[in-house]
Amino acid sequence: MYRDSETAKPDLMLSSSSGRTTICEVEIVFDQKHTAIEIEAHDDTEVLELLSDYSKSLFEKAKPKGDEEAVVQSINSSFSLSVEIERALKNMLKLTGAIKNESGRRVQKDVVFAKDFSREVDLYNEFIERIMLQERTQVQLLPSSSDDNLNGFNPLSRT
Repeated sequence: MYRDSETAKPDLMLSSSSGRTTICEVEIVFDQKHTAIEIEAHDDTEVLELLSDYSKSLFEKAKPKGDEEAVVQSINSSFSLSVEIERALKNMLKLTGAIKNESGRRVQKDVVFAKDFSREVDLYNEFIERIMLQERTQVQLLPSSSDDNLNGFNPLSRT
């Protein structure tokens, strides 16, 4: 929450879902005229490491080996990323949500996507292309200067 310095009206600055945290450093910066949100992105090396871990984990889910009991044991014992990191990567890769398979069961879109790859390294390389790290930089959100939208924020750049 913040208060607009001109109207003293409280407003929500950055929404989030309950129980979740941001995966980047977020700083709220105040000056006499407005409040801004600055988000410091992870460096590319760290994102690529997370992407590698995600592609390995996802490939194991999409291409299980062995009988059903071995598959369940493998999934339960395999490394997994935190919910927040996995959600962020799915958003960045545009692989959110689920679809119904031929038997009517919901399957996560990322798992369906990964099934098309015969090698984990190919899935990882596709993820590197899709995530477009070169276009992701530090973000600063400022209140809109428009009289019609005093409580809104305009992204100066996008992550």
